[in-house]
Parts: sequence; C-alpha cells; structure tokens
Amino acid sequence: MGVAARVPLLEYLSYYHIAEHFFEKVFQDDLVERVRLTITDPSFSVRRSKDIQDLIKIVTKSQRQVREEGGRNELRSLQLTLERFVDRDRLVNDLNAYDSSLVAHYGSNAVAFADADKVDLQESDLGRVFGALSRRIYKVRNSLVHAKDGAYPRYAPFMHDVDLSQEVPLMRFISEQIIIAHGKVI
Repeated sequence: MGVAARVPLLEYLSYYHIAEHFFEKVFQDDLVERVRLTITDPSFSVRRSKDIQDLIKIVTKSQRQVREEGGRNELRSLQLTLERFVDRDRLVNDLNAYDSSLVAHYGSNAVAFADADKVDLQESDLGRVFGALSRRIYKVRNSLVHAKDGAYPRYAPFMHDVDLSQEVPLMRFISEQIIIAHGKVI
C-alpha cells in the first residue's frame, strides 16, 4: 500500500504499520531476555530474597506498563524492532542512493509539525542512533494519527505534505529491511 499510495500520510503510515506488526513479539522477547540475563548472572541467587524481588520488579514493571498504556510500550517496541531488524549502514546507503541529501537533512532538521528529533544516522553509537531514530519516527506517526484539539504541534494535510514527504523514504527503507530480515525463503 505504501508503494501504491500517492498521499504522504498513507505512504508513511503504511510503512510504519510494517514495523508495528513486530512490536508485541520484540517487546516480549526483550522481557524474556532481561529475565534470562538476570537469572543467569553469576551474582544472582535463588536463595536471596532481594534477588527474587528484583526479578519480580522487572516483570511487574513491564506488566504495569502494559496495563497502563493499554499494551506494550510502543516507543520502546519501535526501538527494539529497529535494533533487531535494521542495519544502519545499509539504511544510510539506501537513503544516499535514493537522495544524497536525506541523511544530512535528518541530521540537521527536526520535523517541525511533529516536534521530532534530529537523527545523526552516521553517529558511531548505534544505541543513540536507534534511540533518536525511534523517537523521530514515533513522534511523526503520533502527529499523523493523534490530532488533539488545541494541541500543537500536529500534522496539517497539504500544508505539511512536503515535510512529511521527506520522512517517507526513511520509513520505507526501514520497512523494507524489516520485511527482508524477517522473510523466509519459500
């Protein structure tokens, strides 16, 4: 749908939906991994009440977050999805092949209608790259689907289409990598 759409809002949301499909799985996998790391840590002891209480806190904090937010933490899930499926160097190469000005644009320009972060895709710290990238994508997505009365900034169709059009290739190449990374040869 993203490829066929000619409206930036539909393109962006179609590509975002691909990433969103994996949020539940990566969020649960992350929780399992945090529990696994805790119980396999040499300093962990099943005989120490504090260690068991700390383990319980990990699980209850995650479950409370699910209850309070009506599901998993979407921003965290987005970052986990990006970290699992997206190769930053390939993303930069794809963006440069598409439009050599985009990588610099993302690094020097926030998305005004979404109050979204700048992203230096060439920074060496991948955790910071994926953190900033997930915040940018998430804020753009929220500005598209959560138009609250009197709340600014927010997306205005047609008025912000040029700005949103610059975000579409980023989301497209990310979604393509997710599909390829998760796909199976038939």
